[in-house]
This record gives sequence, C-alpha cells and structure tokens, in this order.
Amino acid sequence: MKIAKFISARMRNSGSGGEVSGLSSRIAVFSVAVSIAVMIVALAVSLGFKHGIYEKTSGFVGELFLMPPGIGIYENQYPVDRNFSYIDEIASSGHVSSISPFVYATGILQKDTEVDALLFKGADSTYSTTFFSSVLDEGVLPTFKGNRACDSIVISRSLARKKGIATGDFMTVSFIANSVRVRKFFVSGIYDAGFGELEDRMVLADMRILQRVMGWDENKINGYEIFLDNPDNEGIVSVEIERILYEAPDDEDSMALGSVRDVFPQIYDWLGLLDLNLVVLLVLMTAVSGFNMVSALLILLFERISMIGTLKAMGMKNSVVAEIFMRNSSVLILKGMFIGNLVGLVLLFVQKEFSVIGLDPASYFVDTVPVHLPVVWWAVLNVSAFIFILVILLLPSLFISGVRPEMTMRMK
Repeated sequence: MKIAKFISARMRNSGSGGEVSGLSSRIAVFSVAVSIAVMIVALAVSLGFKHGIYEKTSGFVGELFLMPPGIGIYENQYPVDRNFSYIDEIASSGHVSSISPFVYATGILQKDTEVDALLFKGADSTYSTTFFSSVLDEGVLPTFKGNRACDSIVISRSLARKKGIATGDFMTVSFIANSVRVRKFFVSGIYDAGFGELEDRMVLADMRILQRVMGWDENKINGYEIFLDNPDNEGIVSVEIERILYEAPDDEDSMALGSVRDVFPQIYDWLGLLDLNLVVLLVLMTAVSGFNMVSALLILLFERISMIGTLKAMGMKNSVVAEIFMRNSSVLILKGMFIGNLVGLVLLFVQKEFSVIGLDPASYFVDTVPVHLPVVWWAVLNVSAFIFILVILLLPSLFISGVRPEMTMRMK
C-alpha cells in the first residue's frame, strides 16, 4: 500500500530510531552479511568439488558407458562385437557429444627389481581427447588415426616420477593373455590429473595394439564410452539409451548402461555427505540471520510502540502497520545480502584465480580448494535466503496485533 511505503520511507530518512535499535539493526545487517558470505562460499566449494571430481572421473571412464551386464569396466575377459546396430542412433540422440569404443588390458612393467601392474586404456580415432588434453603436463597426445597402429602412449606424472621415465623414452611392457606378449611403447606425453591410485596405473594407448596382444580381431571391444554435452542431461540421456537397448535386436550381444558413479561409488558417497553437510549449514546460517533480524525488528517495534498505537487508533489495520516495519526490515536484509555477496564473491574470485588454499590430491582428488558457482545457483541461494528470512519476520507481526491503542496512549 502507498501509505505503508510512505511511512516506511519517512522512518528510514528521519533517522529518529533509538541507539538500541540502531545498534541492533547494525548487528542484524552484519549477521545477514556473514551468513550470506558463508553460504555462498560453502555452496561454491561444494559445487566445486562435485564439478572437479566429476570432470576427472568421467574423463577417465566416460560419463556413461555400455558394457556386457554384470561385468566390471576394467575386465576384458568377455569382449563383444563392436558392430551394434543402434550405435548411430545413440550418437545422434540429443545431448550426446561423442560415443567411442574402448578396450582395457593389464600390462606388467618391470624396471630394475620393481614390478608394476598397469591398466592400459585403448582408444581409437573417435575417442574424445578433451580430458587428457586438459591435464597434459608434458609432450603431446598420440593420434590414433591412419591404417597403422600407433605405438605412442601417455602415462601419468606419478608413474613417470616413480620409474624415472621422461617423454621420448621407451617402455617395455608384458601382457598376459593366452600367452605372454611383449610390446615396446614410445612415451609421447605425460599427464597430471591429481587423481591418486587410478592415475598411477592408467595408460592411454592405441586400441588396435591392445586388441592384438589380447588375441582379438579388430571388431572385438570391451564396450562404448559416452560423453555428454552437459552433465545435467545425464538423466534424460540415460532414459533414451535404456529405451534403445530395450528395442535392440535379440541376435546382438546384450549390453547394459552404466554411469561414472557406478565405477567410483565411494567417491560419490563422500560427495553425498558433503551435500548433507551443505544443507545443514545453509539452514543454520539462514536461521541465525533470520532470528537476528527478528531481534532487531522486535526492538524497533518496542521503541515505536506509541506510533503503532497511534496508527491503530486512527483506524490503520494490523497488516498495514506490519507492512511498514517489514519494508524497513527488507531494506536491512538487502543491505546485509549486498555486503555478504560482495565479500563472498571476492573470496571466490581470489581462490579461483590464485589458488590460495591448497589440498592434498591423494586425499581430496584435487590440489586446491575448487570453487564453482553457476549464476542460477547463486540467484536461487539469494532469493531463497531473502524469502526465508522474510517468512521468519512474520513472527513479530503477532506483537503488532496485540498492541492496544488506549494502553500506548496512556504510556505516552
């Protein structure tokens, strides 16, 4: 209402509030600012961990993959024929950026007296090298095009450091299939993704070489990796692929759809705990700022009790009187939110650009505290916090309805 807006503006501009209400208002603004800053940082760090770890895990094994049912992704005892009739249909379906076959093989690297088991991942010319390009630390990625198989490989920085291998060196690896087969590889590149044990063993190689050492023909593979244009579309794509698999011809090998979360369940369970902690923190911070605002509003109501009685004696409804004070409270909330957003976003910018806070990759899978805050999440956080605090502020309106004009006049 116009009258509520007018009186509220006059109250703010007059600055006639008491010292107690002024101090309480400043404390409330400070509380809102701290809460919003903490919530923004907490949300950005939580989303940062999810975003960073998802990129790394999916970079190694794909966001989705097709495998024979009941078979682990790194197992290679049950190859399937790659000529599935529905691969082109999956590739052309919405939100799928690439789909490519893969082969895994275990190789034995012996240097001096130490023996290490390596996991070779075989790819072909259709494989998306976006992830390995982003984590390449030295050298170049091999190309898997052409009629001849490429003997170049990419190994991890941790393996190179452990074995004293550099780009341009050769590695001799033994593969055990039906018989022992020895192959010499040229190390063309070294990557560093900071992903712990899997990275220590993972080697990227040409799929055709692995097919030969396993004794398979060129049509035999372990499965297909699927990358998406946006991780948020995983659910939609999964439903579509499940439909395609259900309608597949009966004479083709049976295949099941898997997700990166199936390969790293412990990591994603840990991320789930982070989500729970985040929800608890957001609720607590919003409640703290909300109840501080309630305290500030109650103090203001007590100081303005005679004005409330006068307005009610003049026939003003309780809802209009409450609106006057809610408008003033909204201004305080917005001030606190502005300061909190400014502080929180500055902290995120500093961490993103300068990586001030580091982490142990062996424990956290990332070397710095990751931050990731999409605009949509930021907007939802601010709008939700503002509405939640306003809802809490409805409680003091009960005080207004209990004010009796004749009593306030007598007190005056």
